[in-house]
Amino acid sequence: MNGIVARRNNFAEPILEFLEAAYKDFGELTGRKYGLISEYKTADAETVFVSLGSAAENIEAAVDYLRETRGPAWARST
Repeated sequence: MNGIVARRNNFAEPILEFLEAAYKDFGELTGRKYGLISEYKTADAETVFVSLGSAAENIEAAVDYLRETRGPAWARST
């Protein structure tokens, strides 16, 4: 089925526009701005985690802990 959907150029594009509009509306209603991708302390990172949903909060907490206890270069020393 993925192959069939992938061949439909009119399927993927409208969904992206819908998601972007939904994120914009949500931000206007709640004051919380989100995008399709959010970064957290990635400027000097050598390792980046990609996640969905509530796992992101746990990863942010782990990044904060590792930076506090091992410093910003913790990944380079292991």
